[in-house]
Amino acid sequence: MRQERAGCEAVGRGWRLGYAGALLGLESARSNFGAASAYSTRFFDLVRDVATRTSDSSLQGTLQELLTSRDKITSGLAKQDPEVLSEIQILVAKVHAGAAR
Repeated sequence: MRQERAGCEAVGRGWRLGYAGALLGLESARSNFGAASAYSTRFFDLVRDVATRTSDSSLQGTLQELLTSRDKITSGLAKQDPEVLSEIQILVAKVHAGAAR
């Protein structure tokens, strides 16, 4: 029963991670930098949370890689720099590629 619950919780966290990434991508594509910034914060906080909860070293590595783009994306959104969209698109693609595994 505990393993089933843990598995369901992991799936839920993965779903929330993908959803937050998609919203970040959508709002940044709309040049809605305020909303994109809020979703960015939510997304990266969730990435950090999932990384600390998982015992899968491969997943931890992938999540740590995602976190390396946090400062660049946060800075770009704060400056309302449309060039940050390409970084966000790469990030979202990595999230969805990881979810497909």
